[in-house]
Amino acid sequence: MLYEKDKLRVWASILEDNTLEQAERTARLPIVCRVCLMPDAHLGSGATVGSVIVTRDALIPAAVGVDVGCGIFAAETGITVDEINQLDFWRVHRAISEAVPSGVGRGFESRRVYHNADERDGNAMGP
Repeated sequence: MLYEKDKLRVWASILEDNTLEQAERTARLPIVCRVCLMPDAHLGSGATVGSVIVTRDALIPAAVGVDVGCGIFAAETGITVDEINQLDFWRVHRAISEAVPSGVGRGFESRRVYHNADERDGNAMGP
């Protein structure tokens, strides 16, 4: 975590001021227990895109709207709730952080750009 203030936690290394202000306003709402900004957080039309909003006695089904997952995805693991409760959270977090690129502009240094499907499939015709 890079920054924490009251009910706000931030994991984004690059963040625009208006994004932080929007998240701070959300964190001040009486139904909100915590707001967490992920590495891809940016200003949204209502709530901050790339945020997790933990509420008390309330549900906000579409706080972020249609931009959900613009840089984040979920993966099914097959791990049960009981197994998760037995895991060392920080050990798992560290392993994921080392294996999965995150943050603005990170992780694409080795991305291969293909110009067509033949090249991608190894069928490129060369000289």
